[in-house]
Amino acid sequence: MIDAKKNRTKNFKRLMRRISKKEKGALEAFYSYYGKIIKATAYQICKKREDVNEVVNDVLLKVWKAAHNVKELDIQNPEGWVYTVTANAAKTHQSKIKEYALLDEQLPAFPALDNDLTSNDDFLYIISILSDIEKQIMILKFLCHSTFEEISVEEHKPVSTISSIYYRALEKLKNNSKKSE
Repeated sequence: MIDAKKNRTKNFKRLMRRISKKEKGALEAFYSYYGKIIKATAYQICKKREDVNEVVNDVLLKVWKAAHNVKELDIQNPEGWVYTVTANAAKTHQSKIKEYALLDEQLPAFPALDNDLTSNDDFLYIISILSDIEKQIMILKFLCHSTFEEISVEEHKPVSTISSIYYRALEKLKNNSKKSE
């Protein structure tokens, strides 16, 4: 039992060293070894596949960043470390989703926009204060009725990035409407 634990710890440190050296395939090897723990933990907390995928990406990014500190980390239980990193990433992800939901409730709803040119012109005027990417996301969301997942594919960005930009843009519009009142 002790030898198996030592072997798992050695394997973990070896993988982390390979990642820190930016070896090709090292992160994939890490995922193939620990992916089941990461996915199961993320699913246990998030319950949605699209959220699990976001958490997996977050965890792999954290592993990538932590790899250069592997000697300082002195991890004796690699599975426990992976579980803890994943659980924390999943909880952070869930709290962001809750924050976005609360923000959605507080923001005034835009009137339903149809194909009427005046409404679209009004909408374009309202969003004119936003950056180009914020405008693009708002147009896709409100005029094209696209989901965050569809927009993320279109924009080649993660869903979490798209939703973050979207809610930041809504907050700008809310603040701007308060200033003009």
